[in-house]
Amino acid sequence: MKLTDAFAFLEQSTISFALNAGFMFEKGVNYTFENPPLDDALFNTLFLSNSLDKKVIDHARNHFKKPFFCEFLGKEPLDTTTPFLTELKLTWVANMLIQYYEDITSLNWQPKTAVQIKKVNNLAQLEAFDYITSQAFEHPLGMAVKYFQACIDKPTHNDQLFLTYLNDKPVGTGRLTSHSSFPFAYLSWDGVLPQYRNQGLATEMVLKRIEEAKKLGYKSVFVNNMPSSLNLYRRIGFQPLGTLQLFFCDYIK
Repeated sequence: MKLTDAFAFLEQSTISFALNAGFMFEKGVNYTFENPPLDDALFNTLFLSNSLDKKVIDHARNHFKKPFFCEFLGKEPLDTTTPFLTELKLTWVANMLIQYYEDITSLNWQPKTAVQIKKVNNLAQLEAFDYITSQAFEHPLGMAVKYFQACIDKPTHNDQLFLTYLNDKPVGTGRLTSHSSFPFAYLSWDGVLPQYRNQGLATEMVLKRIEEAKKLGYKSVFVNNMPSSLNLYRRIGFQPLGTLQLFFCDYIK
């Protein structure tokens, strides 16, 4: 597995999810826009295979039709001091670490008795997922409900959400994504309420989704995580693959 494979998966799986959810998207030569219906001020993702320039932003303005927030995920660093990017108020967020587990068939998960992990399959569970991620990632409350509504309305094994329960209380989240064009699966949205961290819950969630990926026939998985989560995956046996650059653009008119 190469870094370019992970990037291609993220881009293609986003398109598939957008199509299933009824979102707008546009794919160009070196970019892909995703346009979920999230309130008046849209929150969108732009995947970049090359550098960000005025032409791409003009395409985005024409595509979205109104002011928008945007995340940029790219393979190469961007010089945010250039006049154009300074005008956009583009902010570097982090080097997103790509890590992978090449052969998950050898992993055996024995769940802790006090921990339950369930698939999200109704609105009440999705609202719990939304609350936890709003606390873990500082997302606006309600964002995950709108973004992942299709996982409830039109469920598919290619995109599954999970809740972690401790003593019957939902305290953690996770997502498992796959795509028929790729021989590996993807773990994301790993969140735990702050007061329940450092109890091994995130590890349980990772191992549970690996078991689910094995059931779907996959031998490998990868993650795209912030540096703060590095040790979690390393302890399980994930290996570094590379980094992607994450930027945030505040409000483009």
